[in-house]
This record gives sequence, structure tokens and C-alpha cells, in this order.
Amino acid sequence: MALKLCGSSILYVIAVLCLCPRISWSFFTSIEPYEEQCYHENVKKGQVWGFLYEVSEGGFLDIDAKLTTPDGQLMYNEEKKTDDSYFFTAEHDGKYVFCLANQKSSLVPKLVYFMFDFLNDEKRYQENDEGHNKTVSELEKLIGELSIGMIKTKRKQEQYEVRMEAHHNINLHTNQIVSWWSFFEFVLIIGMALGQVYYIKRFFEVRRVI
Repeated sequence: MALKLCGSSILYVIAVLCLCPRISWSFFTSIEPYEEQCYHENVKKGQVWGFLYEVSEGGFLDIDAKLTTPDGQLMYNEEKKTDDSYFFTAEHDGKYVFCLANQKSSLVPKLVYFMFDFLNDEKRYQENDEGHNKTVSELEKLIGELSIGMIKTKRKQEQYEVRMEAHHNINLHTNQIVSWWSFFEFVLIIGMALGQVYYIKRFFEVRRVI
């Protein structure tokens, strides 16, 4: 009975956490050739923050991405990636800078979807007067980890939805090209048939005149 009550309480708390609003921003941006776009976010120590991105259109669907810490250290650096995600627990307060660059990949603009997200609204650790960390209860830690895992899964689903939309647009564009090409072939075949009939008719008319 106690286990059932505890399980029900955990499920209830998780459901409440999932329904609580999270701080997140998502964008579509077009990055021109040889252009770099940078965005910054003020993150407090102990907050779990991160981003995900995916190239929807342009060239080989690749982009360069990097993340810089407040002290100028390069925390994340990837070149020619189609999509990726990165989340971390901030160790220092300050401004984290995320940059997307289309300087090396190709000579065409890239349409990129990206999202910033805080996976926790408050610090999981609090400092006392002596500067030591007070850990929260094991149950709260477990609920927090489950909540973060569920949010990551949700963000991944959103990323897959963007990818599916991009592939759907590619399929529609391909179908349009095939349809127009089929129509062109049809007109070409009809024109060739009429031309052959006209040529044969003219050939026999010339023979009859001779």
C-alpha cells in the first residue's frame, strides 16, 4: 500500500513538473555565405542550459556551430554538422555565446532551426553560509533527473518534427519536378508524332507530284 502511494505521488509530481512552463526559445534563421550569427544567454550557476539545431535547407545541409563560456573558453565546437544538441550544468554565472557559421561549408545560404532551453528552473543545489552544497532529498533528485530526461526527449521529438517537415518539402518539390517533366515528355512525344505524320504526308505528296 505504501509503495503504491509512493508511486502515485511520484507520478503526480512528474506530471506537475511536465505541465509547468519551461523557459525555451526556438527560431528559424537564414545564414548567408561567409556569415556568422551569434546569440548569447545569461545563465546562472547550477542551471541546466543547452541548445539543439538542425539545417533544414541549403547545400549539403551542414553548418558550423560553437559555444563559448563567459571566460572565453571554447566549450562546444563542431564543423559541418547537420544537426546536434548539447546540454550542460553551468559552473559559473555569465554570458554564454552560441554561434552558427556558414563560412566553410558552401556558397549557398542555409536555413537553420535552433532552440535554447533551460531544463531546470531553479538550482538543484543551494549554498549555505560556509559555501558547502546542501543536496536535496533523493526523491527530489530522482524526480529532477526524470523531468530533465523527459524534456530532452520532448525536444528531440520537436527536432524530428522539423526534420520530417524538411523531408516532406523535399518530397513535394521532387514530385513537382517529376510531374512537370512528365508533362514535358508528353508534349514532346505528341509533337514528335505530329511532326512524323506531317513529314510522311509531305514525302508522299512530293512523290506524287514527281
